[in-house]
Amino acid sequence: MYATNERTLKERDESATQTMRQEVARLLRLQGFEVSPAMGAVAGKGEAEDRPGRGKRGRRKPIPIELHEPPTFVRLVWTAEEPIMLYPSQRRYIRVETDAHSRHHDPTAPEKSHFNFVISGPGLRVAGTTTLQGGRMRVMVDCSDTSKPGDTGELRVELSRTGQSLLHDSRSITVIQRPAAKEAAQKIVMPQFRIVPVEPESPDWLRLDWPDDTAVIASDAEHDEGVLVIYYSTAFPKYMHAIKQLERRDTTTAASFTRRYEIWLAVHSLILDEDKSAHQGEAHTGIQDKQLEEIEQAERCRMAIVAAMVAAREIQSPEASDD
Repeated sequence: MYATNERTLKERDESATQTMRQEVARLLRLQGFEVSPAMGAVAGKGEAEDRPGRGKRGRRKPIPIELHEPPTFVRLVWTAEEPIMLYPSQRRYIRVETDAHSRHHDPTAPEKSHFNFVISGPGLRVAGTTTLQGGRMRVMVDCSDTSKPGDTGELRVELSRTGQSLLHDSRSITVIQRPAAKEAAQKIVMPQFRIVPVEPESPDWLRLDWPDDTAVIASDAEHDEGVLVIYYSTAFPKYMHAIKQLERRDTTTAASFTRRYEIWLAVHSLILDEDKSAHQGEAHTGIQDKQLEEIEQAERCRMAIVAAMVAAREIQSPEASDD
């Protein structure tokens, strides 16, 4: 009897997993992606096994820069022999390295900063910078839609030092034709993925280094042995408020809402993961930049709010599918 029940539960889990995979694929196609079924099925929802933290998404820490006072160098992290290439309406994040302490730069008050960014060329402008942390930051360069292929310019970074010579570095800029949309860019080979709910008191919350403020973290994802593990907070206000209301009325409807919410989070995480992989080699990857992580967190929070709204609407619709 026990073996029969265990087999039945396993079959139900596999069926639910297949259903979720098909629904995620359907929604990705509605977003304009061609989903390849050639690789991977969707792993079932469940608690992640107990394992030591491996760092956020397996990121490698950058080599530390020894800081000096006064600073001795500043450089744009871009191959000197090649121009920075931009197409009209594009923004690039160009890495900057220096041995200057963070007090030398305030991105919110450029007039107080010892750094100066100068750009020349039609339609090119410096849109801002990130904070200087551990000798690293980023400068945002915009190319307007009025720029034309063949236009050229230059980006120059300057670091002033009291009573000493100016430190500087520069790179040329070339405006290129906007690349044609690649068919492969709209393809997603769906990897294996697993969805894991995380409560504030759970070990995963600590391992993921999530903040105490539940309003600023909705989800995250990391690769674990070929599986994209998607974690989501059960305490995110928009989700928690909706699920509590539904559970008071009908637990079945509440379970369906959670399933729809998870599906939309999975869709967003897969698109985000694909986009990050596609741009991994570009100059703005900057895996060590904490500010880029904060931008991703904010995007995931916005998507979670949308996911909760859409999931609530779907379970109220007579056409909504039920898992």
